Amino acid sequence: MIERELAALTAWMFEIYDNGETMRYRQRARYSIESLFDYARRHPEGFRVLLDNRYDDSHPGRRSSAALEPRIAERLRANYAERGTPLHAGADTLATMLLGISLDIAYRAVILAGADIGAACDLAVTASLAVLRAIDPEQLRAIDTCPPTTP
Repeated sequence: MIERELAALTAWMFEIYDNGETMRYRQRARYSIESLFDYARRHPEGFRVLLDNRYDDSHPGRRSSAALEPRIAERLRANYAERGTPLHAGADTLATMLLGISLDIAYRAVILAGADIGAACDLAVTASLAVLRAIDPEQLRAIDTCPPTTP
């Protein structure tokens, strides 16, 4: 069941990412977030299976984030490169932040609170766009220049 739900969510989101490729940056972000919420609205049980206890690295919710984050980071790298700011690890960090915002709000609205999904989606869009506006690309590049750590 977990594998089926993971495959369904990632297929849905990858199609959304592909459909949004020609959109402007902020429009594409809004479209992606709204589509994630649409998925959560249509598949609340599957969404719950994937996102309960998602902060445990062995849990399927973490696996769904791990499946989506590289695509988001790839898009962020392309967007920042077009503006003359190549990113590496900084794009991964930003992808994790943006996806985390949306998943957390969607999870709380759809699963925990039964809140108005439209209002929750608006909150996720507003928060994500605020992050994108507020972060200085040089802050992200600072992460790129950090030396790797050894375990």
